[in-house]
Amino acid sequence: TLFLLLSAGFFSSCYTYYYVPLTQSQQDVRTYYTHGVPTQYRQLDQYDIFCNMIARDGEAMHLDLLVQNRGETPFTFEPGEIKVFGYNDRGVSRALKVFTAEQFIKRQNRQTAALITLTAAATVATAAALVNNMPESAEGGITDADEALWLLAAPPPLMIIDNGNNNTLPFVDVQAARTNDGMLRRHTLFGNEALSGHIRFSTHPDYKYKFRVEVPMDGKIAVFEFQDKMRRF
Repeated sequence: TLFLLLSAGFFSSCYTYYYVPLTQSQQDVRTYYTHGVPTQYRQLDQYDIFCNMIARDGEAMHLDLLVQNRGETPFTFEPGEIKVFGYNDRGVSRALKVFTAEQFIKRQNRQTAALITLTAAATVATAAALVNNMPESAEGGITDADEALWLLAAPPPLMIIDNGNNNTLPFVDVQAARTNDGMLRRHTLFGNEALSGHIRFSTHPDYKYKFRVEVPMDGKIAVFEFQDKMRRF
């Protein structure tokens, strides 16, 4: 029973969703498509910024970003300063929690450890339930673990923005720097250098009608807006 429940959680978390860009409300923003996923592009002075929003089942939300410095002056990109706001259908906004790489990894480790503990407890409870003919005791343990299940079972984030051999994005003519885990960290971009990766953020059930992303770029803000969750087939 435990194995089947964990397997069900794994397979249900394999769907990928993207959010549709709201380009009609944003000036100087273009939309390009990479493998079926829309990516927004905005230029601020000598910087090119590409952004899309991806979701997994279980609300594993992340932003894919690619930033290119076309100037000669070095610029330090600070992903911890990115802001994400959720809106309800009445236009009221709420700031959402954006995780740095360090914060997310620590959170993931804590929840994975908690899930392992819950799984072990559920296994013991399952055995006891079989002996005592009380299967509902085991089901409660699995229910408590649902919130953390996607962190253990979900596949790695889908990195849509890429500028390798199959690049379909314009203007990006250099190889973007990336870490092994794909998560964005503080990074200095020198002239004609690019950086790509993703950040994670949490959602709120009442503020998911629309999203606004603010990416600080050398004293200015690159704004991207998204709405309408669509499944990627």
